[in-house]
Amino acid sequence: MGRRNEVHGHPTVVTVETNLRSRPLLRTTIQPVPHSKRDDNWFDVTSDVLNAGVAHDWAIRPDCGAVTLFSGTVRDHAEGRDDVVALTYEAYEEKTVEAFAAITTELRSRWTDVGRVVMWHRIGRLELSEVSVIVAVSSPHRPVAFEAARFAIDALKVSAPIWKHEEWSEGADWGTGASLIEDPRNVSSESN
Repeated sequence: MGRRNEVHGHPTVVTVETNLRSRPLLRTTIQPVPHSKRDDNWFDVTSDVLNAGVAHDWAIRPDCGAVTLFSGTVRDHAEGRDDVVALTYEAYEEKTVEAFAAITTELRSRWTDVGRVVMWHRIGRLELSEVSVIVAVSSPHRPVAFEAARFAIDALKVSAPIWKHEEWSEGADWGTGASLIEDPRNVSSESN
């Protein structure tokens, strides 16, 4: 359940209550960062719980008939590591938001009729099944929304300075899939 206050259609404060499996009830207040210069983009790097419903609802526009939302969650394994119990994300926050803006600039050059774009990433320690990243894209028609959202999450994974530290039953270490930061203009928009 949540409570939402709005100013000109944009959420100002959202209170979310969730019960993640057997853990106690979690109450979180999400206070969105100010929107970027272009009002149809919403970027955030935060330790707060990410709410997919808020991202979806904000992405809706009257001229867009499609919203594609990707929500990445913490899973119980990684390459060569069974029994993962938690992840800790760190980010160079200012540069990450700049990377989100560069990704969105490239996205909008490839799909010119995209409506709104949401790119949020959590930082800090996350337990299994918690949401770590949300990308949402709206457009007049679903093919563009799907393609642009896929590009956005693929580009985020290789273009944003975000690092993941994994904890598993036998130890802890940084994620194995780290790579050099890539310019979003060089990220393929083809299906993998």
